[in-house]
Amino acid sequence: MTDGPVARGFEVRPRTIVIAMVAIAVVAAIVLALSLMDFTRPGSIEFAELAEGQTVGLAGVFPPEGEPPLANPLGIVWDGERLYVAESDAGIVRVYDERGGVIGAITIPVAEGVPSAYPAVLAVAGDRLAVVDNAAMRVVVMSADPAAETDAGDLEAASGASAPAVLFALGEEGDPPRQPTAVTVYGDEYFVADAADSDIKVYDAGGRFVRSIAGDLSPRLTYVGGMVVDDRGLCVVDSNAGRVLIVDPGTGEEVLECEERFTLPRAIVSLGEGAAVVDAFARSVSIIDAHGALAESIDAGTVPEGSMASPRGVAWVPDPGRLYVTDTASGVVVVFNVQPR
Repeated sequence: MTDGPVARGFEVRPRTIVIAMVAIAVVAAIVLALSLMDFTRPGSIEFAELAEGQTVGLAGVFPPEGEPPLANPLGIVWDGERLYVAESDAGIVRVYDERGGVIGAITIPVAEGVPSAYPAVLAVAGDRLAVVDNAAMRVVVMSADPAAETDAGDLEAASGASAPAVLFALGEEGDPPRQPTAVTVYGDEYFVADAADSDIKVYDAGGRFVRSIAGDLSPRLTYVGGMVVDDRGLCVVDSNAGRVLIVDPGTGEEVLECEERFTLPRAIVSLGEGAAVVDAFARSVSIIDAHGALAESIDAGTVPEGSMASPRGVAWVPDPGRLYVTDTASGVVVVFNVQPR
């Protein structure tokens, strides 16, 4: 006899052990599958890699074959997470991920007195997007968030949202650019090339005029197609003169005139120590070093499979090192792998 009830030890049936092991295995398999799964948006493309010994090569093209081409894509900019492409003839800025996956669109509101909007050149300042609207001769600043994330494969799914409000236009309180051709952002300031005055107008974070620079360069600026600021200063593509200048962003004084000459340079992007310049007439992208000397040329001769009919805009994604070039004639974005020398 015992003095009290006998406590039974904790028992686990063999069947329970088997079920638990199976459940653990299933969960592990699901976790592994999810970790390996490639979450892609509609329109995403698989990029090719550089072959051994190559410094440039075609990575891919989007929209992919079978999708409608873009209607005259001009400006393009990368904000660290998203690509913005000005689809000018549609009055829309398309938004993609770095693989060409469709995120959404930003419809540019039509200004009073003009039939449509015509976004041409873009710049990103934090959560804001600056857009040169050639139809209204203005630079508008809007939210950089796309209207909606699309879940459809065709591009039309991204264009149905209503136009978001313009936060402000640069110079709307006084001294607006009369013929804006390019815009870039540096710190809290917007830099706008004004072909009407052959200068560059600078506006603060609220769009108020601050100063004009580079108006007394000799020879004077003609038509600025693109600008970007890097460690050397404000890099200016003087399209009609076929030259690239670097000027002080504060004073506009010339710092350097690049050695390379172009037929019709239309856009520029910094690669760190050097830059990439799009030449529309030459149908090429020139990689220039810190002194403006030609280091590499991307064209039908060097990358035949990536030949461009009418390149206009360029963006740089530093990791893993890809140039995104808009081709207006083909209605696509051509992507190149680049290993800067």
